[in-house]
Amino acid sequence: MPSSRVPAPRLRLVPQAVPTADADSGGDRNGRSGRLQAVQQRRQQRLRQYRRTLGWQAGVAVVVNGLWLSATAIALARLVPLWQTQHRNLNALEQAVGVMEERVEALRDKVELGLDPLQSEAAMREHLNYLPDRQMEILLVEPDSGDRPQI
Repeated sequence: MPSSRVPAPRLRLVPQAVPTADADSGGDRNGRSGRLQAVQQRRQQRLRQYRRTLGWQAGVAVVVNGLWLSATAIALARLVPLWQTQHRNLNALEQAVGVMEERVEALRDKVELGLDPLQSEAAMREHLNYLPDRQMEILLVEPDSGDRPQI
């Protein structure tokens, strides 16, 4: 039968400094207490240095982000008036284009009248007082008050 034992976990135990009667002398017989204190002091020093480094990194990040924010604000302050000017110019151009489109439509209507053969022929006859063959011009005149024209 296989063994059903589970291996025990391997834990690294760090002994804590327990004050002893000979703590003033710097340790016990083997000098373990002094080494333990030195290790703990180095750990605390590394932890303080790590925290100090994190503090500097956070401070530098805040300063850099502040610089980015101020540069962005300055750029926007310079760009907004330019944008407003261009927007006004665009509106003026759109109005001018609208007026030109109306004029183009009016002129196109006039040109289309001239391009229609029947309408152009009628306009030319009216303008030139042209009469085709076998037609006679009739003039209506108001009668005078009794005087007849002499023939």
